[in-house]
Amino acid sequence: MKVSIIIPVYHVEEYIERCVLSVLKQTYRPLEVVLVDDCSNDKSIEIAKRTIEENSPTSTEFQFIKHEKNLGQSGARNTGIRNSTGDFLYFLDSDDELADDAINNMMEKQKGFPEVEIIQGTMVHALDNGNVDVNHMSFVKDNRSIRKLFFSRNSFLLESACDKLIKKSFILCNNLFFKEGIILEDYHWLNYMVKKVNQIAFVFQPTYIRYLREGSTMTSLTREREIRNIGIILKDFVVSIDEPCYDEQLFTYYNKFLTYYGASKGEYGFNELYVTFRNLFFRRKFYKMGILMILYRKRFFYKEANIKARIRGYMYHNINAFFERKDCC
Repeated sequence: MKVSIIIPVYHVEEYIERCVLSVLKQTYRPLEVVLVDDCSNDKSIEIAKRTIEENSPTSTEFQFIKHEKNLGQSGARNTGIRNSTGDFLYFLDSDDELADDAINNMMEKQKGFPEVEIIQGTMVHALDNGNVDVNHMSFVKDNRSIRKLFFSRNSFLLESACDKLIKKSFILCNNLFFKEGIILEDYHWLNYMVKKVNQIAFVFQPTYIRYLREGSTMTSLTREREIRNIGIILKDFVVSIDEPCYDEQLFTYYNKFLTYYGASKGEYGFNELYVTFRNLFFRRKFYKMGILMILYRKRFFYKEANIKARIRGYMYHNINAFFERKDCC
């Protein structure tokens, strides 16, 4: 089966050679590499092409696609999805790299579980003392179990769209394209992916090396921009809550809401989200959470920071207690 590696390229001239070389070292065939130029005005594409010309195995296929306007990482990935020809897709950020034989190790796993929609690798955080995401599972075979993992605060294995070998047919059949015009697109995409996937297999060998560089989307993210995008994402999430694990989704999303609510000052849609969450808690008979939300907004508490902090603490306590239940999901 053919694998397509999709690499969005934008202002990464210092890192693209490392990324491309790690791809060229892969031994699995047939292999396609799709590099999407998202209107980068530095030498990233020039360096990538030169690196390929000097080092490329003749059996690896390459596509270079150039956007007419900048669409962001979501748009670049979507372009890669639409133009790729592989049976499996793999998203690689252009400032990261693949471990040796990563694709081969993941496809070997696929042979043992031919029905899986996703093979999840093991990510190494290069600038965090080589910290490795630890996972002890080999295979999860039903959607409820996958949702339970994702919404139980044990979702490190699903924290990024990268380092996953994904059946292209699974993406297309479920319309799992990335939402364009936002940052934190992985967080948004993963929420919808876990609601559709039925089988995931896991590879224990390191497959992906992640670097957190200065100037990347995450390191250059301003607080205001982060809050605005979280508001957009949560508005999508609250209307998508479904079974199974309805309440787990509700509490997960509310936990994220509570993290940003105070700093939002009710802007960016957070006042509307407040009403939605309050109504959902009462509808699902989580009356204590609903009442705490009402108290938290009472005007006579506005100047009593210590009282508001205590109410906020009670809400976090209730969230933690919910996820510690034995009958969770």
